[in-house]
Amino acid sequence: MIKRLPSVAASMIGIAIALSIAVPVIQAAAPLIITVVIAIAVSVIAWRAAKFYLRL
Repeated sequence: MIKRLPSVAASMIGIAIALSIAVPVIQAAAPLIITVVIAIAVSVIAWRAAKFYLRL
């Protein structure tokens, strides 16, 4: 168990560094991702509505 401690500490430090890099990137990209998702949703709904009205 004592021999494993350095590798556990190293992996925890690695995870902490990865999170510290990933979190600001995700926070910066979040508005863009939300905008893209909303744009896709709106376009899909608009396309379905257009197809529905065109059949009438």
